[in-house]
Amino acid sequence: MHVLIIHQNFPGQFRHIAGDWSGLPGWQVVGLGHETAPGMPGVLWFKYRLHRPPRKEQHHYLRQMERAVLHGQAVARALLERRKRGFRPDVILAHPGWGETLYAKDVFPDARSSISANVLRGRRGGHGFRSRVPSQFRRPRPGAHLECATYP
Repeated sequence: MHVLIIHQNFPGQFRHIAGDWSGLPGWQVVGLGHETAPGMPGVLWFKYRLHRPPRKEQHHYLRQMERAVLHGQAVARALLERRKRGFRPDVILAHPGWGETLYAKDVFPDARSSISANVLRGRRGGHGFRSRVPSQFRRPRPGAHLECATYP
């Protein structure tokens, strides 16, 4: 299983799940984060960079949208570079808050995507999953859950 995790501040809330999944036999977890992201030891990850900042003269109603498009474009460029090197994720797990996922399915149309995941850890650690998550991603443990919507 090849999993791509996209988060501006990679690994963000995906830290524990990235660590757990990267330790599974036959699983490859790759992260993508903004150039200022801290990254994660033990998990392969790469950075994206905006080609320009949002324009200050942009109408204030559109500033967040412009920022999102710039992040989406930067992520798409980084993903295209990975695709040229042969990387093909089976699944894309991402936080959509900064526009990073806008064009991910354009680059990897065959990948399943799970967008807007909220990963919660229980007092005893680990992750549990609600039934909407495909069975191959479930590793239920008491006291925690992952809520997400999965799109084909």
